[in-house]
Amino acid sequence: MILALQNDVFRAMFFGHFGSGDRVTITDLHPDGVEGLLRYFYSGQLQVESVLQAACTRSAAVKYMVPELAARCVAYVERYMEPDDVCPFLDYILTMGEDGVDGPAKAVLRNNGLFVLASKTFQSCLHCTVNYILDNVHNVPEMSVLHTVYAWGCRQCFESGKVAWEPADLRSVVQPFFLKLRFLVLSATEFVRGPNVWGMLNAEESLAILCNIIEEDSLPMPDGFCTVRTPRV
Repeated sequence: MILALQNDVFRAMFFGHFGSGDRVTITDLHPDGVEGLLRYFYSGQLQVESVLQAACTRSAAVKYMVPELAARCVAYVERYMEPDDVCPFLDYILTMGEDGVDGPAKAVLRNNGLFVLASKTFQSCLHCTVNYILDNVHNVPEMSVLHTVYAWGCRQCFESGKVAWEPADLRSVVQPFFLKLRFLVLSATEFVRGPNVWGMLNAEESLAILCNIIEEDSLPMPDGFCTVRTPRV
């Protein structure tokens, strides 16, 4: 009854043409979002403990047309977003198709990108989040980017359920990112001691990349690889 009195959408759901009058089942929202919405209806306050909870609550506020709550959620995310929050936040909004509210994550990736790459949450984030970060991270050494993607790929292999995994398994996981990994920014030493021995490149690819690091256009770059030679600034 309280929900119906507070909100037109709930009123229609309970007592409208299709309403049951006693129970409403919500299946398309994260439980944290539903809880945040209910807390707001009962208290008039935004009561969340994390950026992710605020993002989930914003989704509920938009769905049930509570613009003042949605605005408070956005303000909370903008104020409290930290590097450790970026990956869970991106996992959520990209999965929900809400990438239009990605501004706070972009700001952290621009100003504190190295801390995002070093965060524990990166290693468990979704493929779409890695892709987004590679598009938007700034002011970080490319070797740090490569180390992070390599570690992420190894974790995906470990979590695949295989007792033992091969370099080919790692390659299949990280290959979609080759167009965004700036191998040519590395020094020859960095490349030889890093990606060259990680098992994600074949011998022909490694040779072509190394030759191009040493001398531009000395060999044709393999298809599907990034040809950018400038750092992420």
